Amino acid sequence: MAEYCGDLLDLQDRQLDVLHVRLTEHGTYDTHMDCAMAVRAPPGQRLTMTFDWFDIAPGAFQWCTADFLSVFDGELDSKESIEGLDEKLCGSSPPPSVASTGRALTLRFSSNSIEEGKGFSAIFTPFHEGECDDRSEFGCDNGRCIPRRLRCDDHDNCGDDSDSSCFLSVTQVVLAVLITTIIFAVIVGLSILYCNRHKLKPKDKKVFTTP
Repeated sequence: MAEYCGDLLDLQDRQLDVLHVRLTEHGTYDTHMDCAMAVRAPPGQRLTMTFDWFDIAPGAFQWCTADFLSVFDGELDSKESIEGLDEKLCGSSPPPSVASTGRALTLRFSSNSIEEGKGFSAIFTPFHEGECDDRSEFGCDNGRCIPRRLRCDDHDNCGDDSDSSCFLSVTQVVLAVLITTIIFAVIVGLSILYCNRHKLKPKDKKVFTTP
């Protein structure tokens, strides 16, 4: 996010069906930050935003007096708050998933000169409601339609976690393939050693005696 302050990221222009946003690529965010960034869905769609993790220094009495994040319903000039979401977000617990009423959501982050945190990681997923295309879309339990490829990607793209109900997630599949490959390589290696065991035995030394 820090690299796109003041920008509007249009998912259609960037040919993206999901956008991952982190506040900073560094260990902690900077002091004296005042950064706003907007994300816009393709025409006819809205946005779901969910947080993977969240760590913003709250300040005195946990009142978000130090650093905070605000989310607005609309583009960069919008001051429309999101229903069900506090005006200032801070602390270590990820806020609930939210959805835009239109095509865009705006994030504004502010930090003071004292405390710092790791920031946050958020996922923006475009969706529409109504009938889903069975070939290219997944129907969420909450009535939203998202790109099918996003199902079981270890992120809550639906906003109600219904796209995470999978036998195996992407991470689990990758781990299973890796373990299977290692086991296969070990078996092949042992088989090769077994088949060539006679070559590995030291040859008997011939003893010559003088008459």
